[in-house]
Amino acid sequence: MSLSDFKSFIIHSALYGLTCLLLSFIFLTATSSKNTTIASDFDKTFSQHENYNQGLKVKNPFFMKTQTSAYLAARFAKNNKQWDAASEFYEQVLSFSDHEKSINSHEEKTAFLVAITSGNFDFAYKLSQKESAEEEFRALQKTILTLHHLKNSNYKAAEETVSFLPNEGVHLYFKSIALAWLNAQKIKPVGAKAALSNLPRIRSDIKNPLEDITYGMTLDYLNDSEQARSVYKDALSQHMTLASALNVANFFERHGDNATAKKLYEDIFLMRPNHDLSHRKINALNKANQTSLTIEPRIQSLNEGLGYSLLNLATFLFEQNSEETALVYAQMALEIAPTIDESWILVGDILSRLGQDKTAIRYYQHLAFKENAVNSTNAGLKLADLYHTLGQNGKTLEVLEHAQKQWPTNKDILLSKANFQQQYNEAETALELYKRIEESHSDNLKNDWKFYFSRALTFHELGQLDKAEKDLQQALKASPSNPVLLNHLGYLWASQGKKLDEAYSMIDHALLFEPNNGYFLDSMGVVLYQQKRFEEAIKMFESAIKEIPFHTDVLENLGDAYWQVGRYQEARYQWRKAQDKTRSSKLIDALNSKIE
Repeated sequence: MSLSDFKSFIIHSALYGLTCLLLSFIFLTATSSKNTTIASDFDKTFSQHENYNQGLKVKNPFFMKTQTSAYLAARFAKNNKQWDAASEFYEQVLSFSDHEKSINSHEEKTAFLVAITSGNFDFAYKLSQKESAEEEFRALQKTILTLHHLKNSNYKAAEETVSFLPNEGVHLYFKSIALAWLNAQKIKPVGAKAALSNLPRIRSDIKNPLEDITYGMTLDYLNDSEQARSVYKDALSQHMTLASALNVANFFERHGDNATAKKLYEDIFLMRPNHDLSHRKINALNKANQTSLTIEPRIQSLNEGLGYSLLNLATFLFEQNSEETALVYAQMALEIAPTIDESWILVGDILSRLGQDKTAIRYYQHLAFKENAVNSTNAGLKLADLYHTLGQNGKTLEVLEHAQKQWPTNKDILLSKANFQQQYNEAETALELYKRIEESHSDNLKNDWKFYFSRALTFHELGQLDKAEKDLQQALKASPSNPVLLNHLGYLWASQGKKLDEAYSMIDHALLFEPNNGYFLDSMGVVLYQQKRFEEAIKMFESAIKEIPFHTDVLENLGDAYWQVGRYQEARYQWRKAQDKTRSSKLIDALNSKIE
């Protein structure tokens, strides 16, 4: 099985036209003749709303006072891809006016699509029952109504509704998948295969993984193990999403082919070394007694089957960098089958890539503390990283400590925790964690530059410069052209006034990769300062200040360089700025001495 990128199968190009048309409403900057004033409560309310979704979601926590203010808040949130906030504000917009039987305005169309993107399907269901004159929009309404019927086990209504979808493009994908699972529900494998045969192919000579995997899953669901085995065996040579690979591995494990199952789990673990389920499965399959793990089918209902099929489509779109489109189908997968862990983490990944960290947190939270989750460790690491980015250090440490209790020797958990401790002046604690990593993972650290780089920073902070230098050199063996490593080793030498020519060459090489990196520019300034090329050093420090204007080290360095060329007032000014920006009493005292 190959989990590498499937270059030939470019789903994005096949879906692009119709999908863009469907989602274009989301990006409209629609105007309304009704909106003629701006309510004074808009700014305050939106800023409050922006923070509410870090915890449990509360319905309409901040109700705008006028239709205008709600509409403007909705537009602002939508244009900033704050889908949750936009959806709730659009609900408020529509609640101010009488609900007609048809959808005509930009507000309603945009509200409908934003509701799907945010996972607000209760609102989307209401709007999907309204009439629309546009065929493309009507088709998306039918898709959402089909989900609604399936969720309520109203299979007859779902089949009738989905039959109205067009036989082309993105709608044909959903129609074929839904009909396949409806046929599986009626125990009609022939009907399921017929429905899947309608899935569009990019070229006649390229297999469609979506069709083959979905067909295999329906056969597995129908207990046709012989035919399912044949389909899955063929799928091993194709690109599969993580969820598909896990489903296939689960099938072979349940049917006694432990060698194939183990190979699949090992492939998954190789690509995702923090994947909890594959880690547990590999350990179990390595033991003679495997009774510790109950082997149950991962697909136990029609809704779960459709959920996995939608998840596969969303994953392919995400791999093709169609984030907004992928988010729509990932949210559909979550709506129809919220028990699928992989959908939660995919939605979190999409939102994180779109810069919606606060919203992504809620999806990662769902898995990070969940016992026996498929991938809680990965979710926990992502969650900790987002908390750290948002400056919520207490929550960062809480997540990492929970993850460590679940998996005490996991290298990435220990490394993340050590890095966190190192950044917050707990270097000795960090060193203990690095020691545990080295003891538990000595066999596979040779090429792990991140480990040696992280530990080097800790040694540097503790003043153990020889050890820091040794670790940086080891890191560079694993990643020879890494600009971050080149810069840090060059800076380490320059700060000690040694190997200045080598330091200059290394930092110059780093600047070729990132010519506007403020930290690299500062390092080059330190080299030039040590070489007594003070005017050139000043230019470097001034360039660095433009990129990182409040970094205390750069401010101090620039002050030092000004002093060397007789620009005393400017030097004192930079030192005072550095004092204002630092919390280090030691640095404040050192700067006081310079100023005096």
